[in-house]
Amino acid sequence: MNISGGTYPKLRSYSLNAFAGWADQTGSGWDTRLCPLGTYQVFKKTTDIVGISPADLFSFQDVYPDSICWPYFGVNMGAPGSESFFNFPAVTHNHGSAVGFADGHAEPHRWKDPRTLAAKSADYHQHAEISSKNVDVAWLRAHATIPTH
Repeated sequence: MNISGGTYPKLRSYSLNAFAGWADQTGSGWDTRLCPLGTYQVFKKTTDIVGISPADLFSFQDVYPDSICWPYFGVNMGAPGSESFFNFPAVTHNHGSAVGFADGHAEPHRWKDPRTLAAKSADYHQHAEISSKNVDVAWLRAHATIPTH
C-alpha cells in the first residue's frame, strides 16, 4: 500500500458488516449511500437480531485488498436495479472468501459473477461500482440486514 510516497504493508483483510455492531447510523462515519437512514435494521447487539436468523446474518468477511476503506464492510441496500458494490469481497480463496456469521460459525463462500471475481473499479473509494443483476450483490444484500419494521 502506498501512502504519501511510502510503501506500507496492509494490516487487515477482514471487515465487520456495517449493519451488525455499528454504534450509530446517524453519527459520523455512517455513509448514507448504504441506505437512507432508518430504512434498514442496524443490529447493535445480539439481542437486536430479530427477523433474520443469526446463521444467515454475516458479521464479518474477507475484503478485496484495494476495496478496504472504512472500518466496516458496506453493502448498498438500494432499490432493485440499483445493485452496486460499496466494498468488494475478497476472491483469494478459490474464487471466494471467508465469511463469519452472527451465530458464531464461519464458512467459505464462493462468488459466482465474473464482475465480483474481477473486483475492478476505477476508484474503489467512490463505493458505487454498478453491478446490475449480480447474484453476489443479491447474496450480500440478503445476508447483511433486513428492512426496518
